[in-house]
Amino acid sequence: MAASVPSVKTAGPHLLGTYAPEITKVYITSRLECVPVVVGDGLEDPLHDTATVFQQLEQLCAVSRCEYEKTCTLLGQLFDQNAQNYQELLHSSSRNPLEITVQEGHLAWFVYFVCTFVGGGLTCSSTDEHNAVDGELSCQVFQLMSLMDAMLPVSSNEKVELPILWFLDQFCKMRVGVQLQHTSKVYARISEVLGITDGNCVLEIVMTKIVPNLKYWGRCETVILRTLQFLNDLSAGISLTPATDSLLRRLVKIDTVKFLLRNHTCISLSWASVIITDLRCQTVFFTALTHLLMINLGEDENEFKNFMLPLTVSFESVTQMLNSSSEQEEAKRMLIGLARDLRGIAFALNTKTSYTMLLDWIYPAYVSVLQRAIELWYQEPVCTTPVLKLFFAVTFFRSQCLSFGGSSPNRIFLFREASKMICTYTGNQILSLGALSEDQVYPLKLKGISICYSALKSALCGNYICFGIFRLYGDNHFDNVLQAFVRMLLSVSHSDLLQYRKLSQSYYQLLECLTQNHMDFITSLEPHVLIYILTSISGGLPAVDTIISPSCCHIVKESKKALRHRETSQDGQRWFNFMQHNLEMMSMLMNTIIVEDCRNPWSVSRPLLRLTLLNERCFSELRATLINGQAGSKRRVLNQCFRNLTEGVEQNLLVESRDR
Repeated sequence: MAASVPSVKTAGPHLLGTYAPEITKVYITSRLECVPVVVGDGLEDPLHDTATVFQQLEQLCAVSRCEYEKTCTLLGQLFDQNAQNYQELLHSSSRNPLEITVQEGHLAWFVYFVCTFVGGGLTCSSTDEHNAVDGELSCQVFQLMSLMDAMLPVSSNEKVELPILWFLDQFCKMRVGVQLQHTSKVYARISEVLGITDGNCVLEIVMTKIVPNLKYWGRCETVILRTLQFLNDLSAGISLTPATDSLLRRLVKIDTVKFLLRNHTCISLSWASVIITDLRCQTVFFTALTHLLMINLGEDENEFKNFMLPLTVSFESVTQMLNSSSEQEEAKRMLIGLARDLRGIAFALNTKTSYTMLLDWIYPAYVSVLQRAIELWYQEPVCTTPVLKLFFAVTFFRSQCLSFGGSSPNRIFLFREASKMICTYTGNQILSLGALSEDQVYPLKLKGISICYSALKSALCGNYICFGIFRLYGDNHFDNVLQAFVRMLLSVSHSDLLQYRKLSQSYYQLLECLTQNHMDFITSLEPHVLIYILTSISGGLPAVDTIISPSCCHIVKESKKALRHRETSQDGQRWFNFMQHNLEMMSMLMNTIIVEDCRNPWSVSRPLLRLTLLNERCFSELRATLINGQAGSKRRVLNQCFRNLTEGVEQNLLVESRDR
């Protein structure tokens, strides 16, 4: 109701302007009043359920826009009062920890409220008066941020730090990168108190905030991840509009950013050892740094080598340690960090020139180190997972990064190394594993197979290499990796395949790629392997997942290739026979359309014509079974539906028949 007020054309009176501020006031005071109760009685803090909090605050934002100045005045007065009480408690000789905790809870709620109001301009219209009060509230949060940072590293509070980071993100989205005329009212009060005159000053303060967080919040994974995500958003230019390019170029001129680019290893080591189990931290950190590096990198190879120099030194150390049995544990720890770092760098390099710099740096000097690591520690997912994910990132086709020149052998080298990595891992790991418990099977086995599926799919679908060249010149790397796929395939039960979503998605997407581009390999497989594939397709067809089911449908659709050469190819005839007698697959498709809540009817409908042409008798039997299973009145209706389905459809796979 409140959000629709600006669109109401009638001039008649309404009471929203009276009651909306009261509703906002009650919500704000109720949140503040619950803090001492939560702290005193040890109850669950509502701030822990951030999803619910954000949903409520989003609704509060629309309500607060009615009599916005009145609401912000109340919030500002309460904010000032609590901030003053907090400072007095900190400087008191008899500090009461309970009272300090209560005040910090109040301040956390205040910052969330300010975030809501200041960020409300993204969805609600703002006037100069609104911008002025937003500037007043923002000034209070900047002052609180300075107070909290001044206490680092002696004292810190995660509950206050997280909303401050959220506020900075919202402020950058709304007030950095837009025209100065629109934001002059916002910066008026901030400039008067803190000397922050425009978005450039805000960027400097933001970067000055990020570095201490990375240095002093190493033991708090939540704050580190939120800080890194904020840094990544800034570096990618997502939060800066519309003058993104110019502001990003100003961003890399800030001394703090230059410091990060020169000392990234020292910064990451201050927290990576504490939260080494989380794979996202170092990866996100180096993705953000590489985005910053890319802004002015161009074709400057020396600048890239200087950025990679700490990683080069680390790789040389790992190479030496691998030759010493007493230092292999330290080598493994360093290699895990290097794999995460390089994965973040690979994700951010989105141009052909910069990607080629990375490929020239890593190959052939350090690929052998990664291969050696897989050979040594193939049973330890903490090591194999980051290494395999690194290869997935390097082989992932995006933009034109993998568009090598016609005379460049890099495309062949890249696929060969990926093939070696997958073959080494699957050969050693699958053959060495015995019986695993239910809680061990995914982390020790299926997770690695899922990553290999994704990496292989990325390599096969990248369209940056002609695979026929391997057989033409007697190179067996292509055949080897396809056999590795078969080993992985047969080592996973159908129940496990459908139980784990990431494994299912990577498997079916890879199988879709193989049936589309390498049908000769599929049709040449042994009968027990074909039975496994067809059974897995039947299991995936009724899946509710919007990735798995369409992939299965596409796989069935590709069976038309077997039709083309079934008379001249023994392998094609075998695939055709398997498909022809698989009545269960056709039945599942029909039941999905008729009985279940089909979420992707277009994808499900595409294979039906193929299956009908493969075996008209099976289709007739299925139609009779479905019709006879209905009550008397419904039989006629369903029979008519089937006649409508096939009316005008010719017995061929031409576009007209498929579309009809």
